[in-house]
Amino acid sequence: MIHAMIIEDDVANHQYLNAMLAKHFPEVNVLATIEEIPIAIEKVKEIKPQLIFLDVELPPFTGFNLLEETQGLDYHVIFTTHFNKYAAKAFKYAAVHYLEKPFGKDDLKEAMDFYKERVGYSEEEGKVTKIDELNNKAVDVMLHNLSASEENQIIGFPVLGGIDFYPVKDIIWCKAEGVYADLRMTQDRKITVTKTLKKVELLLNDHNFFRVHNSYLINLDHMRKYLRGDGGEVVMSDGYEVDVARNRKDNFLEQLKTQGLI
Repeated sequence: MIHAMIIEDDVANHQYLNAMLAKHFPEVNVLATIEEIPIAIEKVKEIKPQLIFLDVELPPFTGFNLLEETQGLDYHVIFTTHFNKYAAKAFKYAAVHYLEKPFGKDDLKEAMDFYKERVGYSEEEGKVTKIDELNNKAVDVMLHNLSASEENQIIGFPVLGGIDFYPVKDIIWCKAEGVYADLRMTQDRKITVTKTLKKVELLLNDHNFFRVHNSYLINLDHMRKYLRGDGGEVVMSDGYEVDVARNRKDNFLEQLKTQGLI
């Protein structure tokens, strides 16, 4: 069994989630449903659930208050929330799962599959087989990002064997490598991300990055020089020269002018 807890202040919403779990996920044993954060904090410490369905907005508190007060406890969290672009970005960067209200069976299944994979849930044995070592790190990153400035955000990138977390400002340039992407960072670091460059671009689209070539995405904060030519080249802070595609040159130069870089 998966021992779970629901923290939700809307009666209709927590009744709906309880009913969905009972009907479609009988392996989930809901130990308690709590409507107030102060009570929920004490209950989490007392019963130590493996999985928490946590609403974000529980006035005058938020679900993040509970996370701060229960850091260090070993549980996994699936957020349930109406769309909030700041919270959604925090979830995306930290690689944690959330259910956007109103959600259905397929959405809940996706969230449960994500959880089961992370904890190695065995359907045959009916139990969790491993500790999700990334979970506490992901929650820490999310709490950091909620209070950090834009330039100090941290993002989780999927790599072979897990997820690595890096400050966005450390990324210098990214290069497509088939269905993967290589990220070059400060201090001569390199990681291979198990996402395409297009997906990395989407992950970084709130930051100062530009797709100068089908194979390259660069951090404009690390650009040191533009060398004119057919398409031209960009010299990055690590000395690497990145080609600018001819069909992207005009938009790229316009972006540099907009930012006062040329």
